Amino acid sequence: MLLELFTPEKEQKEGKQNLNKNGGGRCSNDQAVHFLRTNGFELFGEDHQKIILPTEQSCIEQCSQQENCNSLEFTVATGECVLSSETAVPLGNGQLRQKLGTDYLERVCVDLQLDGDCQHAIYRRFPQMILVGFAETVVDTPTLQHCLDNCLKSLKLYGFRCSSGMFYFEEPKLNCILNTEDRKSQPELFIIETSDLVDYFETDCSGLSPQKHTTTTTKTLTNNLNLTNINEDDDYENREFDGEEDEMKINLGENSLNEGKLEEEILWRDKRQQTTRPSAGLNGQNVEFPIIKGI
Repeated sequence: MLLELFTPEKEQKEGKQNLNKNGGGRCSNDQAVHFLRTNGFELFGEDHQKIILPTEQSCIEQCSQQENCNSLEFTVATGECVLSSETAVPLGNGQLRQKLGTDYLERVCVDLQLDGDCQHAIYRRFPQMILVGFAETVVDTPTLQHCLDNCLKSLKLYGFRCSSGMFYFEEPKLNCILNTEDRKSQPELFIIETSDLVDYFETDCSGLSPQKHTTTTTKTLTNNLNLTNINEDDDYENREFDGEEDEMKINLGENSLNEGKLEEEILWRDKRQQTTRPSAGLNGQNVEFPIIKGI
């Protein structure tokens, strides 16, 4: 399941404030309208308006201009554009169902100032996936949107360029991880998460400035860690998740350059789980990690 966050072409051509004023019912004048895209899925049973349009971009513009449109579906083969006021869980109450050839897009708002820092990027979002070993900062944020905002503004706030992040929906604290790497630079450490409700996202802004690596922890390697790596988008989109049977495995060589960062990530996850819920099988101890309040 691949999700992308992008800005409509009309928003770029006619001006973001104008588009938001005319159609951004849930976005203020200092925010830009964006969409989270899920390839190959539809929002089941939530069809509020159906129209036939020539392109997906036309469908996006229709939703952007309607105050009560929070999501849309577009089928390329038929040109069918479906607009809805509902959104998919966990951000909304609707349920997604696989439908090849159809894309589901969910409307969100991004601050214009943050959007301008990386306005040409395509932000991607992967439910139940994480990147292990490259957590630069741990932030307390109330929502996925705030976590994304912290990532976009990380250079100003924390002194490094955030390449990706993870947001844990059920955690009130320690719920937003900002990474210095992403699934493309570290594909072997991009893995399935079956214990917690989490979303992984990318900004594609990492090339704008050099990375800064400053994370320090007290390291304790956890034994018997089972992980599964996902390297290709197609594998992820076709994957069926089973929390009880989906065994997660990853093999690191003895001289792996990522081993130290893996230990840090394992220890941070253990600290987070011990703080908010019973341990999920990680037994690190003597951990020190900075907790930072997000914007």
